Amino acid sequence: MIFLWIFTIFWCSVSFTMLWVTIKSPTPWYAVAFVSLFALIGVGLLVALITGHYQRWRTGKMTLSASPTRLTGGETVTLTLQIASDEFAGRNVQFKLDLDEADDGWSTRQTLTQTGTLHAALRQAAARITLPANARASSNSWRWQASAHVDGLKYSTAECIIEVVRSPEASGPSRDTVALDALDSFATPTTRALAAAAAPPNAREIAPGSWQWQESSAGLRVFGIILIVFAFFWLRNTGDFGLIRSLASGRDFSWGALGVALFSLPFIAGGLVLMAVGIALLAMRMRGTARRGELVVDTRFLFWGWHVARIRASEIDRFQTAASMTSGPTVLRYALAVRTARGAVTLPITTKSIDGSDPKDGPSLIARAQWLAGVLGIPGVSFDPETMASDEPPLRDLSAEQRRNLLGQALGRLIGGAFALGLIGFALLFVWSLWSARP
Repeated sequence: MIFLWIFTIFWCSVSFTMLWVTIKSPTPWYAVAFVSLFALIGVGLLVALITGHYQRWRTGKMTLSASPTRLTGGETVTLTLQIASDEFAGRNVQFKLDLDEADDGWSTRQTLTQTGTLHAALRQAAARITLPANARASSNSWRWQASAHVDGLKYSTAECIIEVVRSPEASGPSRDTVALDALDSFATPTTRALAAAAAPPNAREIAPGSWQWQESSAGLRVFGIILIVFAFFWLRNTGDFGLIRSLASGRDFSWGALGVALFSLPFIAGGLVLMAVGIALLAMRMRGTARRGELVVDTRFLFWGWHVARIRASEIDRFQTAASMTSGPTVLRYALAVRTARGAVTLPITTKSIDGSDPKDGPSLIARAQWLAGVLGIPGVSFDPETMASDEPPLRDLSAEQRRNLLGQALGRLIGGAFALGLIGFALLFVWSLWSARP
């Protein structure tokens, strides 16, 4: 909301100034009409923001809750809207459950609606919505978001997220699932040598029975180098005309110089973000550590690691094939995934074939699964060759997710602040230019 106010003030300051200059100068009527359109947009933004604040002030604090918050397709969720004000008793409440896809922002692909009525004594309304039997599971690319608003107050809404998981039948093993009958890598020196032959490339035994390996993507490294080079030239050119030149010029203070300096801040922030992303892609490695009874997967960035998952061997229900690289519906490279009751984890173990049909690729995915099962001490575990669905719920580490969210929020605030200062600098530079050009 603060960003919207900053953008609206910026838009109105520029558009109203342009309209005032146009009216004062001897310009034809169609030029005035064209500039007036931008001023009308600014008026619309102001009206929408003021209306939204007024409606939220009327309703007071509103909260939307769901029960249950985790469900599967075909089940029913109860949405409850709690409102602070009691002046809307008896008014209808519109409940909505949207399936959104992350496609350059969240785009709604499916909507389920229901209507409820506010009760005077409880100050709340409730509605029940049943999910389709084939409802898509929640993932990083798909979400189910519930919202509710009182009739006539559509700018005052309450929202909450609902997690939809795949049904146990859809997440179960396929008919092609087989037992690995893996070798116990701790039995004899001979079996230890056979197990090591199927280990991932660059895998090493860091201690007796404890293996560690890592994998990176050549495509990501190339893309990271491109981003670093682009960010370098971006920052160099930004410094030539923006903040660095303004500070190093040594000239007396002027509002125009301040406007140029502030206007360059978003470009500097964008260049630094591109540089950081490029370095991260260049240095990123997925690392796995396996020992009897435990499997650890983490992501390494230079000297810094990001924990992904820690799995006990007793938790593993089965190994399964996952898609590591795709081109449309075609899988170009396969990865090994671990299925547990808490969710699925894709491991840094990839091959071009599942059954070893490509001899140039080395051991097959099944052979690597046998090696890992032997290291973990679970030779009786099964392997499912059917490719795991992309919407299969991943194993979640809530503490790690919270740290990532806090980091993302901090970076978002810094970038948003730089962008807001850039808008202020542009407006300041624009007004200063008009003021300097006056007769």
